[in-house]
Amino acid sequence: MKKFTVHIKVAGDWTGLLASQLRSMTIVNKYANRIGNSFAISIEDLQHEAVSGPVANSVIRLQVDGPYGSPFQDVSKFPVGVVITAGIGATPFAALLNQMRQEVESAQSYGKLTKLYFIWVCRTHDDMSWFVDLLHRTSSLINSKFERSMMETQLFLTRSKTLSDVDPSMFDEKCRWLAERLAYQRPNWEELLNNIDSHHQKERIGVFYCGPKAIHPVLHKLCNRTTTNKNSFIFHKENF
Repeated sequence: MKKFTVHIKVAGDWTGLLASQLRSMTIVNKYANRIGNSFAISIEDLQHEAVSGPVANSVIRLQVDGPYGSPFQDVSKFPVGVVITAGIGATPFAALLNQMRQEVESAQSYGKLTKLYFIWVCRTHDDMSWFVDLLHRTSSLINSKFERSMMETQLFLTRSKTLSDVDPSMFDEKCRWLAERLAYQRPNWEELLNNIDSHHQKERIGVFYCGPKAIHPVLHKLCNRTTTNKNSFIFHKENF
């Protein structure tokens, strides 16, 4: 069975109304489940049974246009992958994480990929709170399956100073995981790529960027230079 996940940030009248309707939705047995502020609706169950009455009224039907290609879809073609995102540029990476988790669980591999670096820049904790749980769960699973640190995560916050203003729902085991990977500053791109270069030798390293246009020329220039360990950094980007 194919699955997909939709992440919607509440940032205006339309998304606010959608969130309000979801929160007031009647949760009925296997058709829909609520976990905190997250909701899951089972389409498979609805396809095999006649749905009427209160169940039919509790289900929100979605029409989906796509799928479209993700800037990260070719990461499995490289032995080393570097995913760099800023703000909502992390959204396409959620699909990649789900795909990686499913393939690693069944085959304990993900194409040619043996090492994945994920670097995410946000302004505040709130900008990343929707994604931390998925990031933490998938990273922990992948690294435990491979019995080594296959996936490394680095997170940068440019405006927040401490974890004191984090959503209380995040204060569990993943809060410590988050704190260990947080830096309260803007990233030094040259230093980050030099550090990755120092850990590999004569590798093809795929660099995938999704975020504002201002960052991609800097990354592109750094990827085109000759590296100390003769690695090849191949740059891919998607701007918004």
